[in-house]
Amino acid sequence: MKKFAAAMRLSVALVSTLAIAGCAGNPLVARWTATQNSGGINTTVTMTLNADGTSTFGLQPMGGTVSGVTVTCAGAGLTYTGNTWTSTATTLVFAGSPTCSGMSTCTAGGTDTTFDCAAAGTNNFNGSQNYTLSGDNRTLTMTMGSNSFTFTRAN
Repeated sequence: MKKFAAAMRLSVALVSTLAIAGCAGNPLVARWTATQNSGGINTTVTMTLNADGTSTFGLQPMGGTVSGVTVTCAGAGLTYTGNTWTSTATTLVFAGSPTCSGMSTCTAGGTDTTFDCAAAGTNNFNGSQNYTLSGDNRTLTMTMGSNSFTFTRAN
C-alpha cells in the first residue's frame, strides 16, 4: 500500500501543477479529463477551467495492479477548489489557496487504504505551465519540465 500512497501523492502533484485560469471566450474554458497511471494505479484527473477565472480539479483513483496485486478503488475522490487562472497563447498561470474535499478507499490484498486530503498533503498550486491546443481545440497538452500531460475536452 506504500506504493499506492506514493502513486496518489504523484497524482496530487500533477493536479498541483495544473491549477490554471482564464477568461470568457478563451478556448481553454472547458472541463478537461486525463488518465494518469502512476505506480500501477490509474487515476482520472479532471480539470474545469471556468470563464470567471476559477477552476476545479479532481482526482479519482480507479484501481490497477501494484506488484502483481489487484487494487480496486471506491469513493468520490478528491476535489480541489479555490484556484484562479489566467492564460496567454502559450502559458497557463494559476494562483490561489485551494481547498480539498473528498476521499477514496482502495483495497489491495484485503487491505484498505484511505486516500483523503490529509494523505494528499498540502499543495502549492501557484505557478505557470506551457501548453498547446490541438485537434480543433479538443486536446490540451501541458508541458511540465520534461513531462507532458494530455487532456481531452469533456464538454
